[in-house]
Amino acid sequence: MPISSSHNTATIERLLSPAADSMPTEVARWLVGLRADSDLQARLDELAYKNTDGIITESELAEYDEYLRASEEIGVLQAKARLDLASLNNH
Repeated sequence: MPISSSHNTATIERLLSPAADSMPTEVARWLVGLRADSDLQARLDELAYKNTDGIITESELAEYDEYLRASEEIGVLQAKARLDLASLNNH
């Protein structure tokens, strides 16, 4: 049985919370600015289009799912980094 995306996110948050509490400011700033390069973004857009139109192959769907999972994990890290930076600005 596949693990749900929300379960993955909750697990990642639990694993990363202690590390995020002591995230160096430079790392937090780097994470907040992290973005896909133009080639990767073009590939994601292509896979998203194919998925929406129902013409995505099994291997493309697996690739797309992998990108989405990685994006979700990075998003959790970025949220933690933003909170860390915001707390620095409030002190």
